[in-house]
Amino acid sequence: MCEPSAKEQTILKLDIDSAAGPSVSFPAGLVVKPRPTGPKSYAVRSLEFTAVCYWVTGFLFLGISCLVVFLFLLYAIIKHISLLVLFTVGVPDRDGKVRIDSEDYLLETLYTTILLLFVTSYIYYWHCDAGAEDRGSHPWRRIRYWGLWNRMANYFPINLVLSEELLKSDHILCVSRDENLRNSSFGGLPRNMNYLVGYHPHGVFSTGAFINFMTEATGFSIAFPGLTPWLAVLKAHFKSPFYRDYLMSLGKLETVHDTGWSV
Repeated sequence: MCEPSAKEQTILKLDIDSAAGPSVSFPAGLVVKPRPTGPKSYAVRSLEFTAVCYWVTGFLFLGISCLVVFLFLLYAIIKHISLLVLFTVGVPDRDGKVRIDSEDYLLETLYTTILLLFVTSYIYYWHCDAGAEDRGSHPWRRIRYWGLWNRMANYFPINLVLSEELLKSDHILCVSRDENLRNSSFGGLPRNMNYLVGYHPHGVFSTGAFINFMTEATGFSIAFPGLTPWLAVLKAHFKSPFYRDYLMSLGKLETVHDTGWSV
């Protein structure tokens, strides 16, 4: 059996290298809030899995579920107003006489009034609040500190890593109060500027972007004190009633060309 020539050996080596694929290197940096290491108990793993299931099912089904609930409320209003009219006119018996049950009439009137006030109030609020997703939404800071997000970050795990380029930047503030950042000179970025962060590829659920910027599970406010983050998502998410309010409470914005100038 003849030995391959030097040229054939070179081609073979190139084929092997290309088949192995390019080596992937991640930038070194400082982890703001390291995730816990070591073995986890069954209860802890179950809680983390439950947190992820909440996020996935909410992303997939919460929007359409809220829309279905709203349509059902509209149907209920029409139905109970019809019943109320029927109670007002009266229901004829077999003998042709009309009898009205005062107790049922009172309960139906009360239920219909409450339902009508709730739906009309929300529709009026929705009309007045139209476009809020372009103007900074309505973030609730307490939601950022939910323990649910910590469980979710521990599941993958997800970390917020400050790159060496950022740590060596001249645009830094005072030393951070956090224990993990005391040995570095990084303490945040200037607060009088806006920053645009691209996250790609983000996948279907954009879990990393959500956990890092919309929650405090990875210590965003520790690394960047004084900065308020927002996350731009598709416009269609804000078309569902109730669901739009949930998204805006998390600090999400509509992805349009001029959103960045409105916040």
